[in-house]
Amino acid sequence: MRILLLVSLLTASIGAAAQLSAERQAVNRMQKGKWKGAEESLRKALRKDTLNPEAKLLFSRFYFSQDNPARNIDSAYRYAIRAIVAFPATTPKEKDRLKRFPLDSAILIGHRKKIDSAAFELAKRTNTEKSYQDYLSRFIYANELPAAIELRNEVAFVDALKVNTYKSFLDYLNKYPSSTRAAESRYRYEKLLYEEKTRDGKLRSFEAFYKEYPESPYRKEADKNIFEITTASGRPASFVKFISNYPTSAFRSRVQVILYHLSKEEDANVTMVLTDSLKKVQRDEQGYWVPVLRNGKFGFMDQHGNETVSLQFENLLPEYLCGNIREDYLVGGEGVMSRSGEWIFKGQVKEVRDAGSGFLKIDLGNCINILHKSGFALPGPCYEDAKLIGHNFIAVKEQGRWGLISLACRILLAPQYEDIAAVDGLIILSKNSKKTIVTVDQIAALAEKFPLPMALVFDDVQRIASGNYLVRNGSLEGLLNEALEFIVPLDRQGITKVPFGFMLEKNRKYRLVGFSDKLSRTDYDQVQFYGNWIKLLGQNDLQLYDLKKKKVVNDLLDSLWFENKLAFAWKSDSLRVYLSSASFLDFIYGTKVNFIKSVDSTEYFFVPDKSNKSEKNRNSGKNKNPGKDNKTVFNAKSGARLFTYDFDEIEYIGNASFLVGKANKKGLLAANGKVILETEYTAIVPLGTGILSLLKDKKFGLYQIKTKKLLKPEYDRNLNPVSGRWLAAFKEGAYGLIGWDAKPQGKFEFEEIRPWNDSSVMVKKDFQWMIYSIRSDKVVRNKIMDYAFVSDTPVEKVAIVHQDLRYGVISNRRGEIIPANFSDVVNVGSDEEPLYFAEKNVEEAGIYVVIYYDRNGKFLRKQVYEESEYERIYCTGNN
Repeated sequence: MRILLLVSLLTASIGAAAQLSAERQAVNRMQKGKWKGAEESLRKALRKDTLNPEAKLLFSRFYFSQDNPARNIDSAYRYAIRAIVAFPATTPKEKDRLKRFPLDSAILIGHRKKIDSAAFELAKRTNTEKSYQDYLSRFIYANELPAAIELRNEVAFVDALKVNTYKSFLDYLNKYPSSTRAAESRYRYEKLLYEEKTRDGKLRSFEAFYKEYPESPYRKEADKNIFEITTASGRPASFVKFISNYPTSAFRSRVQVILYHLSKEEDANVTMVLTDSLKKVQRDEQGYWVPVLRNGKFGFMDQHGNETVSLQFENLLPEYLCGNIREDYLVGGEGVMSRSGEWIFKGQVKEVRDAGSGFLKIDLGNCINILHKSGFALPGPCYEDAKLIGHNFIAVKEQGRWGLISLACRILLAPQYEDIAAVDGLIILSKNSKKTIVTVDQIAALAEKFPLPMALVFDDVQRIASGNYLVRNGSLEGLLNEALEFIVPLDRQGITKVPFGFMLEKNRKYRLVGFSDKLSRTDYDQVQFYGNWIKLLGQNDLQLYDLKKKKVVNDLLDSLWFENKLAFAWKSDSLRVYLSSASFLDFIYGTKVNFIKSVDSTEYFFVPDKSNKSEKNRNSGKNKNPGKDNKTVFNAKSGARLFTYDFDEIEYIGNASFLVGKANKKGLLAANGKVILETEYTAIVPLGTGILSLLKDKKFGLYQIKTKKLLKPEYDRNLNPVSGRWLAAFKEGAYGLIGWDAKPQGKFEFEEIRPWNDSSVMVKKDFQWMIYSIRSDKVVRNKIMDYAFVSDTPVEKVAIVHQDLRYGVISNRRGEIIPANFSDVVNVGSDEEPLYFAEKNVEEAGIYVVIYYDRNGKFLRKQVYEESEYERIYCTGNN
């Protein structure tokens, strides 16, 4: 209707000029729906005047008309643009005439905008990237261009979403970099690119991505996966390798702290260059710490008095009060702190245990947290329980089932097993009453999504020897090596570990595995291992086998037995004693070999003198005693004949000396049979260091083997060396000092004498201890009520003394360390490096003055406490 009205208005204004007849004719025909005739009229008008703006405008309206079967918006737009282009070229007179048409620039622009809008609506109805792109490329003057661009971009983004590959979003970004969806497309592109390039989860894929896409926001994620996969085995070498290959990794610092703590394990073999921060950690862990208290807050200082952790703890564990704290973490009411002063965990804890390899097991009361001492935690929530598996993995328990996490916190096995344990380098997974054996490397391969081998499944697995594992399925037993290869296949047999190999028992026969081919192929009725020897009983033969030489040293024996590392063989009415496969002694039939008791080991034996059949072992002129019951003593290692002597009992006491007894009397012989002490003593007792206590006629004496000094038995109690060349002797009801020449030093007037140093002893008289100088025959310190050793070694004795109702510290080498001026002295350091907590109670003021001294008595720190505060810092455990 709008078109018809416009046509009517145009018809009324055009007039009857001859040059407009074609246009009027076209208008009339369009009014009547004669579209073909109208088209002919318009073409006629344009042939007459190719620049005719009216004809072009009418042609545009012709194609734009809703009723025109040949309606074409593109053609309408093309003629509208031509009319707009043609209008400025008309003369002013012509423009005045066209105004009456009416036709001017505004009308032309308005008409074009209607076409723009109609085309835009058509593009929206199609709603494809192409429809919008076509609109944008054709209707370049349209006001709807921004909207069309936005809609085009949105439709293209949806299309990219449908494909949802990194390539689809990359194409989108390349075509529409300024789109409002560019950021989201970039995000999706990067994410999908990372997922596509690393989809297989293999280390090589993450490494390739890390190298090829240095600007990717997922490069750190690739870095993380490289770190976790590379170190999944938990072996120190894997962490070293990662640092070497990726020195600029974002995870380098974490690798270094993990490696640092692994390096402190006893069996670790790690060489690493410490960073400045780790050097500080190492310094902080040196020595021990002692708690300090001020203004109601606890802190810590080291053994040199330097404050290491500021005063900040409200409460401490009771065991901390006694100092000598060497753990590399601290537990307080506020949480767990490292010795560098960094919080590992903030919050209340029930208990903290060192799980090993740098991890802490923190019991929160209702669950378990596992944190590294550097502060990072395992993934996931709290666990029911946790434990370290070797030094390689952490097992965590959830809903009654165990799983595995790497030291780098990568989940390797979801909780699904009844138990997980480590046996040497193997991991044992228990499930449904079966045990699956896998290696550390096979577990580590789970980090790359490799499947877990499930071929070795047994009822039971036991470590039978280093690198060897006994496995059972029902009544079947077999043996695996550390490469999980069968050394002994499963069979109905019993397997036992024996020296240098294994023994199989099957059908009451025995076979040895791991020995010579002959032994491994032969079945025996009896096999007995003893030290270096094996007794082999076959169907028709009894053999002695030497394990070290790996050979049979005697066969066809009548009898064979072992005692005290020696082998005894009867053969043809002769006894042969094997000291080794190449050394032996022969004796006559019926000889009894008796081993001599020794404080160290059994190295000697004796036989009745008549039993020594072999001429090479006889020496009738050496140490021969004419008694009836002579016995000959031999060295059981060398076979050397030492001496012949008449005794009832004998014992080797060291220092090449034998204690002998005859008719309830004791004597002493040298290793060559020479008499050192005649057999006349009631008792001879070794005191150590080559000194013997002698008892005769109820009196005590002393003999020193090395110097051959003898103190005859004339004292009432045992003599005891106490200082250098001086001995404590008891006579007529009191102790005194004598030298090895039996001359007394001073009077016998003491209740007790104890060693102190080379020139002094501690003596007790009238229920008090004193330090008595032997040289000057004077008491140099007295009125000691009691004392307690801080250290008591051959190098130095250090004691806290209770003297004149006060306490102090003295040394047998350095003299007085802390004067006896204090109400109490407690060592809150170590025995080797003491640190003294010395307290003086000022009763009148109701205060306690506490002074800390180092091992040399150097002042370190002073603090004044009210009684309630003093009770909070005082150590009761060392008293």
